[in-house]
Amino acid sequence: MKTLIIVVVGFLLALLAVPTSAQRGPVSADGARVPPLTTVIDALGGSWTLAPGTGSRAVLRNGVDTAGRASVILIWQGSAYVLGDGGLIWWKYTGVVGNAWENKGAVDPSTIAYPPVTPATTANPPDTPAAVRQRLIDAARAEADALLVRVAALQKQIQALQAP
Repeated sequence: MKTLIIVVVGFLLALLAVPTSAQRGPVSADGARVPPLTTVIDALGGSWTLAPGTGSRAVLRNGVDTAGRASVILIWQGSAYVLGDGGLIWWKYTGVVGNAWENKGAVDPSTIAYPPVTPATTANPPDTPAAVRQRLIDAARAEADALLVRVAALQKQIQALQAP
């Protein structure tokens, strides 16, 4: 329980560190890639770059290593994807806390037909305080759900290790 509390507190602190739209600049357009760009911005304001070098390099979000290695970063529908595993597998970044990556397979996400994103209404444009607050709440809920799944999996692993 103590570990879960520490994880949740860390997550909440990470949410407080999410930059405002005034601090982060505009979200990169769908299909924006590093390279040829040097930096792309996701919907939560994360600034994505590749560490210096060639080939598969460290993936940095706001200058911090995400524990991912890739040769390409793609922004698609506001999310960050990377082409890792020797250029064979696409991974989607799913966590501000815990650097979670989800395997999305070998198909470039920008070539898959997704349902259209519902445009913002004029009563609640994307950068109003209410919209920003809702995005943060949605992100927090998704992170909390992912953390609970990870905690449950870790508890099972610990139990398996403790079994005679």
